Amino acid sequence: MKSSTKVMEAAWICAAEVVVQREEEERVEMLDKIRKQNVKDKYELGNAATRLDQELKEQQLQWHKKTEVRRLRQMPTDEQEVALQAAESSNNNNRKTGSIYAMENQRLAMLMKDSKLRQRVKNALIRKKIRPRIVQDMLALERRYTEVQT
Repeated sequence: MKSSTKVMEAAWICAAEVVVQREEEERVEMLDKIRKQNVKDKYELGNAATRLDQELKEQQLQWHKKTEVRRLRQMPTDEQEVALQAAESSNNNNRKTGSIYAMENQRLAMLMKDSKLRQRVKNALIRKKIRPRIVQDMLALERRYTEVQT
């Protein structure tokens, strides 16, 4: 019993160290980014108007991304039920991870109204082995969707 608690304590300590290390790396990256931006601003030849336009475009892009995430979270209940049924039907871990990709793919297909992709996702749920191609299709759909939005 004591050895299992020691193992748990060691695991928690390792996890805490990883978190601290990740935070330190993020802090260093952020400081580096701020330094580069300060140097760039100091020696930049462009005028303030172009810089403001660029910042406005970046903010608009971030706003579009956030609204897209909110829209994906607010799926109709029919799609949520389909996704929940797909998740409940899978038994082992491999099928569960595959079904997560399939659910995301199904959600994107509903957004794009792509019937061929929806059919392929349904067939993939039936198969035993779900291929990584689903992930590629999902990324392709995201790219197409962002191209349509801009």
